[in-house]
Amino acid sequence: MESRVYPDFLTASLGKRAAAFIIDLILISSISGFFTSMALSLGVKSSEEFLSTFYLIKLAIFLGYFTITTLVTNGQSLGKMIFGIKIVKEDGEDLSPLDIITREFFVNFILHKFQIFYMAPIFISRNRALGDLAIDTVIIDLIKLEEYENYKLYDNLYKETEFI
Repeated sequence: MESRVYPDFLTASLGKRAAAFIIDLILISSISGFFTSMALSLGVKSSEEFLSTFYLIKLAIFLGYFTITTLVTNGQSLGKMIFGIKIVKEDGEDLSPLDIITREFFVNFILHKFQIFYMAPIFISRNRALGDLAIDTVIIDLIKLEEYENYKLYDNLYKETEFI
């Protein structure tokens, strides 16, 4: 049985997740545009065929962006930072590099190829994506987490205070 550290109400909303993803896609498009224009100027043929050089460059940028930003920030892409959400392990443990790589492979490679699975968080409890299920993670709202931790702190102080 899994041990959950984060209550359900701390789960990030689908709206925040979608907005963060859109911000990330805008950043990826900018980065990708730069590198693909360089590749085109070096003679790489523009092709969206699976496993073509052009496709692999774009895929590497897409996967690299999410993997590197999530590794460096321990759970956040730039879009997630802007919207105050973060990937965390359900049991409270730190994300390992293997966790992040596995999650990003499931969430971004598989979903990039089979986009219908982007709808999965609508139907899975706690708005979890396939990669979240693979490594037992959830995306939490950091503002709600801060309020929750402050509440627990004040609640504990109140319980420890004796009134005469």
